[in-house]
Amino acid sequence: LSYLKRKGWANSVAAAVQDDLGDFQNFEVVVGLTSQGLASVNQVIESIYSYIGMIRERQTPSYVVNEVLQLEELQWRFLTKGSPRNYATGLASSMQKYDPALYVAGPRRIALDGVIDGSPRVGFTSKDQLDRTIAKIERFSDYLSVENALLTVLSKTFQDVTDKKEKWYGTDYRVRKIPPAVLDSWKSPPSPKKLQIDFPPPNPFIPNEAGLSVRNPAAKTINAFERTFESRLTPLVPPRII
Repeated sequence: LSYLKRKGWANSVAAAVQDDLGDFQNFEVVVGLTSQGLASVNQVIESIYSYIGMIRERQTPSYVVNEVLQLEELQWRFLTKGSPRNYATGLASSMQKYDPALYVAGPRRIALDGVIDGSPRVGFTSKDQLDRTIAKIERFSDYLSVENALLTVLSKTFQDVTDKKEKWYGTDYRVRKIPPAVLDSWKSPPSPKKLQIDFPPPNPFIPNEAGLSVRNPAAKTINAFERTFESRLTPLVPPRII
């Protein structure tokens, strides 16, 4: 993202598995393009394949994988209430993949081999588990090839140049082949060093509870019948965090 922002081509980048079925997965990379980025969309994709090539050629740093796990565990620990419909359909899918103890936690966490319940973690259970996770990242990156890609570009500027209409939603669109020269440039992108892109540095702002303790005041026995109506409205003093 820092490279694309330096070029003035993008404001955001997001990557995640969108469809995870029994026989295939869709891994989406979504780039929020600027007007300059839309005009240079081929170079934007070229830089993405340069980054994918870096993942293949260099082992993903362990701190990157550890940070992903910590963020996923924080999100799992403080999960907010979502849509009941999405929860029900997600739960039905999880029942086909995970043990009963992980029906809810499974799709929301990573590196679950050896994990037997939904208790939050602060790191990998062992170095071997971390190494297996990094190896899986490398194997997964092999599938992110130009031959397996489907490119979709969305813009209001295409309003008058479409020639097809989607059957169910009536969306206007156009399908065209990508020139062989462009495909070749994606297959052999510039090196990460030339583009000045690299793995992100360690993130010091991921919250954790190391060094924190909660001091609760001594409990006092209160006779409920002796409390006045006004005292019942007074909120309890929260514990002090040191």
